[in-house]
Amino acid sequence: RDVTDLNPGLLSEEINKALRGSEWLIVICSPRSAKSPWVCKEAQTFIDLGRADHIIPFVIEGKPFSNDATECYPKALLNPLGCNELLAANINEMGRDAAAIKVIARMFDIRFDTLWQRHRREENAQKQKLKEEKRSLQIYQGRVIASIARSKIAEGNVYLAARLCSFVFPT
Repeated sequence: RDVTDLNPGLLSEEINKALRGSEWLIVICSPRSAKSPWVCKEAQTFIDLGRADHIIPFVIEGKPFSNDATECYPKALLNPLGCNELLAANINEMGRDAAAIKVIARMFDIRFDTLWQRHRREENAQKQKLKEEKRSLQIYQGRVIASIARSKIAEGNVYLAARLCSFVFPT
């Protein structure tokens, strides 16, 4: 977000100011970001501010604490509180939606399951709404085609009327 969210000036000053004003730090974790000195520096700054418990790793690729090429945590997150127990929201294990909801639940101190069930209900409601809209569209389409078919019959073009009806009532 450096390009869009920071004002012109010294980059490190702007980043430090943003970190000091932030309650949470979500670290997008991948082997590539683990090697980034900026990601590590930002995480370390947040830790130094006494907010290690407000860091949320969001793993998009790799494995935490793997100590190999798949390592996705920057060095600052490998042992921020003297333990290797910094848990992540991991899209590879949970899926994208569940991982994102896990982050939101943590930030708002809400049980994950509460938000997840709400998400699932909303998702099911959306699916039901789409089914109903599709059914309404099919009914409307059927009426239009039936009307055209009736006019084709009246014109003596029974073959075309039958073909049109085959779209509404496939065999």
